[in-house]
Amino acid sequence: MKREPLLTFRYQYSPISQGFFVLSTLARAPYTRAAYRAAWSREQPFRTEERVALASAQRILKKHHSTLAGIYYGSARSHATEIVRRDFSAADVRAITRAFHAIRPRLESFRTTWEAAAARVPSQLEDAYRSRARGALMRDISIWCRIPLRAYTCETLVLLAPETPNHTSGGGANGSAGQIELEVPAHPDHHAALDALRVAHHEVIHALFARPLRAAIDATLEERVPERLTLPALEGYTWPQLLEELAVSLVFPMGVFAQRYLDAPPLPRGGGAVRSFSDVERAVLGRRAATARTRVAQGTGCDTSLVHALITDVLALAHGHSL
Repeated sequence: MKREPLLTFRYQYSPISQGFFVLSTLARAPYTRAAYRAAWSREQPFRTEERVALASAQRILKKHHSTLAGIYYGSARSHATEIVRRDFSAADVRAITRAFHAIRPRLESFRTTWEAAAARVPSQLEDAYRSRARGALMRDISIWCRIPLRAYTCETLVLLAPETPNHTSGGGANGSAGQIELEVPAHPDHHAALDALRVAHHEVIHALFARPLRAAIDATLEERVPERLTLPALEGYTWPQLLEELAVSLVFPMGVFAQRYLDAPPLPRGGGAVRSFSDVERAVLGRRAATARTRVAQGTGCDTSLVHALITDVLALAHGHSL
């Protein structure tokens, strides 16, 4: 019998990347999680040397976080120190070096725990994934993203996160092309493993499968030029970024595929004031989840007509209307 095409995650761990993950989180770099920072500071209160060095590093990370993440998380990460010395000013290099030196005792105190987790976590994620209907999931992803149905492999850099009250995972696609980063608790239970897998699928769509989505978004925006995004909750987003994020969020990490295949709970319907991107995301998912399911069943996926609908939804929220 012919095997079904599947999506495979190939997990990697790097102490260099883990160190940068901790450094950027403690230095309050953009898009890092306050919950992780609070957990690590509870486990080990900041020393004065750390506070001073991290404050200096914060200035550089605020401006260059995405570039540095690409270096420390990318395929050339084993040469990260040399690349940073080559590409950054001497003052910036000194600040980054001092920050790494300051947190070295903290990194060393967790090294044994992280090494053990790095050997164990990939198997825990695979165990949680193995029993899922992965063939049907890959078919649905191929329909939604309008990509060829075949086997895919995603290089997945594991970043070990502290335990937080809600145990939610995070992720990104900041490293090399076709790679994602996945933030996972060092001791994930079955529910935490599933949560990590839901995030991994969200990021893999951005990293591997989003080109047709972006083409549909670009074609729609050429035809329809919406007004400038003035909703405070969407500050910093461009229309292409926002529409891609919403198109992916309709299916993962809490959208219709996450609920169908990876046990995501139904989200409460959005309502009330829109104060964050999550409010926008929840409102759009509540409005368009049934549409997404119908489009996959019909084989149409995310095309320009759906992008038009997403623009209409965002503009309605921006004008204070509910969905």
